[in-house]
Amino acid sequence: MNAKDYVRIIKYAKQNGYITCYSSDYCNKDNTRIKHNLSKEDMYDHQLLLCDPNRAHVNTITKRCLYGNLNSHHLTDYINQFWRKYHNNRKFGVIISHDAHEGTMELIKYTDEVIYNFLNSLYNDNLFKDTTIFLMSDHGCTNPSIYFLYEFYQIEMRLPMLYMLYIIVNDRKDLNYNQQYSNIKENQQTFITAYDIYNTIGNIIYGDNYINIKNKDDHHDTPKSQRGKSLFDIINPRERKPNLYMYMSRKFCR
Repeated sequence: MNAKDYVRIIKYAKQNGYITCYSSDYCNKDNTRIKHNLSKEDMYDHQLLLCDPNRAHVNTITKRCLYGNLNSHHLTDYINQFWRKYHNNRKFGVIISHDAHEGTMELIKYTDEVIYNFLNSLYNDNLFKDTTIFLMSDHGCTNPSIYFLYEFYQIEMRLPMLYMLYIIVNDRKDLNYNQQYSNIKENQQTFITAYDIYNTIGNIIYGDNYINIKNKDDHHDTPKSQRGKSLFDIINPRERKPNLYMYMSRKFCR
């Protein structure tokens, strides 16, 4: 797919009345309209990009800081302000941090407290009602480091998608909570892909109406990929079509 053909999931969120926000310390034009010539509809309503010329490389093994605070503090603070500003509105927020994108696997521990304080602050102020939270990584330990000598490094190099995924579901008024919780619990040990995450977010945006949406294909772009399923539904790996795995990089599926 060409860059000009990209359709971001936030397009559907905005069409359904969500106010959107993006906060990242990956200062790269891939995250802006400049790179993909995206329309206003495909871009976030509020966006923060942290650009530090002294720490431009995402793999640096030193703390990523600006103005005396960790980058992750600024990222969560921005979303925190956004969440409180629009506390009575539908909203969709994204935080992307590169604190763990380095070979020592040490820097991420400094982010733990930042994430805890961010989530705890919103929880204590009752701002998590009717909210679903995803905590996820894009891969495991694949940066060159001493861990290359260990067997688990080679295994993680071939993970097809996520190394870590947590989902917190709070009072989803547009879904049958008991059933959805049961389905997510059933899917805990199931092989999933990015298509499933895409479908899950689409399911959250459209609620019960999601079942009536046509699948994404070469002619129709929708928040429902034919290659994935919502994690709020039961996923049976035996029912997966073999060609699903053809869309993943071969080096991650040896």
